[in-house]
Amino acid sequence: ILMGSKSSAGMLFSALDTLIMENNVVVNDSTSSKEILMMDATKVGYFVSDYNHWYSRNRAWNNWAGTTDQTFVTWQSLGYDTHSQNSVVNFANSWGTNIADYMLSSGLNTGIDLSAYFTTDIRGVTRPQSASWDVGALDSQ
Repeated sequence: ILMGSKSSAGMLFSALDTLIMENNVVVNDSTSSKEILMMDATKVGYFVSDYNHWYSRNRAWNNWAGTTDQTFVTWQSLGYDTHSQNSVVNFANSWGTNIADYMLSSGLNTGIDLSAYFTTDIRGVTRPQSASWDVGALDSQ
């Protein structure tokens, strides 16, 4: 879960060998006009992004290698995040101070199985608790 609130991009990546982003929740709740994602495609060797939940309040979706103001649909047409959501993220208590405050009411059973990498959520609860993996760091119980 990443929540940006300052005058910068939600996420900024450059000069990476490999980046795999799956089952993440990314919120850019900035009141300024900044992208949710900035990346220079020429400086990332291997990139996969899917099964995520994205939300950006005040800006076009991303800045990809200097191409600004792309929509989420344009991003998907490039082959990224074809199974992802792009809508308001509903946390139990946004900006709360406890892990449970970031339990989602959306994105349930919409993630991809990542058990090859880990089998518990951030609290140590075994994943998945239902038929499929949830998006985000917390698995619903």
